[in-house]
Amino acid sequence: FVKPYWIRALLAILICIPVGALDSVIALALKPYMDNVLVDKNTASPIYIPVLIVAFTTVQGFLNYAATYLNTWVGTRINHDLKRALFKKLMSFEPSFFDRNPSGVIIQRFAGDADTACLGLLDNLKLFVSRFFSSLSLIAVLIYNSWQLSIIAIVVLCFALLPLAQVRRMIKDVIYKTVQENSTIFTNYNETYAGNKTIASYNLQQRIFAKYDETLRKLFKLGIKMVQKTAWMTPMLHVVVSIGVGAVIGYGSYLIVNGSITSGNFVSFITALIMLYNPIKNIGKNFSAVQVSFLAIERVADILALEPDIKNKPEA
Repeated sequence: FVKPYWIRALLAILICIPVGALDSVIALALKPYMDNVLVDKNTASPIYIPVLIVAFTTVQGFLNYAATYLNTWVGTRINHDLKRALFKKLMSFEPSFFDRNPSGVIIQRFAGDADTACLGLLDNLKLFVSRFFSSLSLIAVLIYNSWQLSIIAIVVLCFALLPLAQVRRMIKDVIYKTVQENSTIFTNYNETYAGNKTIASYNLQQRIFAKYDETLRKLFKLGIKMVQKTAWMTPMLHVVVSIGVGAVIGYGSYLIVNGSITSGNFVSFITALIMLYNPIKNIGKNFSAVQVSFLAIERVADILALEPDIKNKPEA
């Protein structure tokens, strides 16, 4: 599905590289500003710094717009092509397939999963590429200013990312069950709409409402379980990041006093470090959304791999 649009897709990814890499410009520019203005009291040499910051930020804004446009264009095209393939697959199934699967499941698996798989994954891919190259550029700034402090920062960063693999295994089953219960909600609406006369004739309102209410209760429990398994990540990462910043400030003060680094190096380092750590602190909020996208891709692949029980003969 990506092949017809691979040029635009590749261009969208390539544009994300400078979008992320330009994050380091502000942090890098603070070193000469601190050394020349605040320490040496010289206002002539760093006059170019504000101009460069505005120029680079403007370029970054235009590139970000282009990446968003291309990403949306490619994502929508792939989404529509995937929906066409899924709908064509749906029409190939025999009537017994529709007897086995409620309408909500069919809507979720043949329409909802396509939206989640394409749009969610491409948005997260854009974010990942830009953040990855932003992290590389910021780490380069860290090493440029002080390799000693960089070791502390990178070790703390690795410890902050370690729990992610474990969390993925913990929430996969919860995500799967949540998707199933959401499908049941769709089924309840469809069955109520299609069978409203039967419901009214046999006075089944309370029974139908009880089924709907039970599904909502299950969704509530699953939502709370998801929070229990993922919400701890954000405060935990805040604590880990604060330990890294505290260690850097403590050891950085020692290096400044001993003349190993300048005040400009230290301020530039701290700025780059905070810009590097900030996305990490909020990663827990986006992590479950990424896992939902991956699950949707697996479900779409399973549907496309299905074969109808009743087939035309090859020569038909």
